[in-house]
Amino acid sequence: MYILTSTLEGQIELSVSRIRTIRNVSALLVTLSGISQVAQLWVRDIDRTTLVIAAAGVLYLLIGLGLSGQSRFSLWISTAMVSTHAVVGASVLPGETETLLVPLLSLDVVVALMCLFILSRMRQAAIQ
Repeated sequence: MYILTSTLEGQIELSVSRIRTIRNVSALLVTLSGISQVAQLWVRDIDRTTLVIAAAGVLYLLIGLGLSGQSRFSLWISTAMVSTHAVVGASVLPGETETLLVPLLSLDVVVALMCLFILSRMRQAAIQ
């Protein structure tokens, strides 16, 4: 078992299994977000906006599948996609009355931070 250490706020030890757990949780969160976006096809009227949301949901499902693997590429894509979605969604937020939008945007921020954390730990492990 490999152990990664950080000097921020003392010594923090994270095993590879914990990083794998964080990655699996982020994959689960992205997949749940994708399912909720695709499920809006059955809840809302079918229009252009709903189809765009559903298409983003399909991309989220693919990203969730990628995060369940071991590739760093899926971490980068996940970070870029969910960050972009959060920024665009936040710009629409003041005029939007959807109750599901705020939790989805919060979820996007959490997933982006988790993926960036994993990427930083992987980089530190490669340097050591």
